[in-house]
Amino acid sequence: MKKSKKLVFSMMAGTMVLSSNVFAADLTVIKEVPTQVESIHSSDIELYATYKPSEKDIHNLNNGKMTFYGTANSVDLYTNNHFTGKSSVSYEIANKSDKKLVAKVYKKGSLFAEKTITVSPNATQYGTISGLSSSELYYIRFIAPCNFSGHVK
Repeated sequence: MKKSKKLVFSMMAGTMVLSSNVFAADLTVIKEVPTQVESIHSSDIELYATYKPSEKDIHNLNNGKMTFYGTANSVDLYTNNHFTGKSSVSYEIANKSDKKLVAKVYKKGSLFAEKTITVSPNATQYGTISGLSSSELYYIRFIAPCNFSGHVK
């Protein structure tokens, strides 16, 4: 009887040790963090800019139109410069893709777009953005995938 109790106790202790080892191993796996989320290849993008323009990059529309163009498969593009100087801005955006193009106009520092422009596939859209402040800085974000050219003036 003593031997069978020792055997049962030994088996229970062994099971508890093994269970805690498995649990510890699971925790190690959970703590792993991927080192790279997405890889971007140079063939994926012919960019104008993949980041918001800096405070130094400013185009005053009173000095002429600001042109832009770009192509991207998986990364949103931005105009290289902020534009300023006018409270009403006309635009021309040519969508060179077979998918719709979405362009959003932002005031510097704002989380929300002042205007969203949707251009049909393989089409050019003309329009006006009014209600802007002539002293504020604005930029345009083009949602990927995109292939476009155009200007604001």
